Amino acid sequence: WSAGENQTDTAIFDRVEIVRGATGLMVGAGNPSAAINLVRKRALSEEFTGDLNISAGSWNTYRAMADIGSALNSSGTIRARVVASHEQGDSFVDLASHETTVLYGVLDADITDKTVISLGASYQDNTPQGTLWGGLPIWYADNTRTHYKRSKTKSAEWSSWQSTNVSYFAKLSHEITPDWQLTLDVNHIDNSADEKLIWVRGAPDKDTGEGMIAAPSYLRGERVQDDINLKLSGDYALFGNSHNASFGYSYSNQDQTSQSTDNNFIMPIPNFDLWNGDIDEPQWGEFKDPDKMNTEQQGFYGVTRLSLTNEIKVIVGGRYADWHQKGNNWSGDVSFGDTAFVPYAGALYDFNENHTLYL
Repeated sequence: WSAGENQTDTAIFDRVEIVRGATGLMVGAGNPSAAINLVRKRALSEEFTGDLNISAGSWNTYRAMADIGSALNSSGTIRARVVASHEQGDSFVDLASHETTVLYGVLDADITDKTVISLGASYQDNTPQGTLWGGLPIWYADNTRTHYKRSKTKSAEWSSWQSTNVSYFAKLSHEITPDWQLTLDVNHIDNSADEKLIWVRGAPDKDTGEGMIAAPSYLRGERVQDDINLKLSGDYALFGNSHNASFGYSYSNQDQTSQSTDNNFIMPIPNFDLWNGDIDEPQWGEFKDPDKMNTEQQGFYGVTRLSLTNEIKVIVGGRYADWHQKGNNWSGDVSFGDTAFVPYAGALYDFNENHTLYL
């Protein structure tokens, strides 16, 4: 979130999948409720295809997106696809606006009739203004509820949480047999953020609006991540039914740096009810030595999906996981991690065409 991942534009994705249940098995460390799988667009069309979308919305929001794909040779074994989009607009919140530019390109090539390689890159620049940092106060100083308009802001005209996201990726897919495939994915991601923000805290007086303090901050951050994923998957027959299995290895290395300017600005607000963000940008000091954090994760996994009947499926698998983090942040030096085997089992019952019961 701090380097713009949650601002990712979906124009570059073919689909977004919510993978329930197997997060510890397929992803590793993370939220146990589900994993989000973002599937990038591929260059699959051997004929020229194009898609152009232009839209306009509330608060002066305008967007244009173009998606073009085609073969680059007469046989169609080399294909390319390019996506570009631009969006800008204001907001129902005072001072707030946004501008986002996205560029994406991918090249798919059939090395043989059973082997395909995919190479690509993406770029996204997020340039908002009037960025809010934290919410409005909920309580007055006398512990009664505040009632601000939804347009009320506590940001400044110069505040901005700018971020840039760049990624490079490659995928090699090989069909070993009609039922078994081997895939290798390699990703390099570089996300950076430049944040000029203002934190407003306190409990205002209901009658005078006094009691609030503004604390501006200037922060920078960068997150660089490299991922490697190798997976063997396919179908096999047993006891008269067809089943599915996957085996794989995943590795991820992430370096994160963050730093802030050496200042301690405290600005009392005379009357928060009259706050409109008209405050001068501070003369920022020098940046402090950066905090640095490295997170390394790897794991081997195996899972099979057994079809006991046409309606009942059983999933059994496990993951050997190794996760470590070290570096320093606001709390001091950090060094911890764990190595563990994570077993997994589940059952699914399709009680009609559209609904499945999961255990």
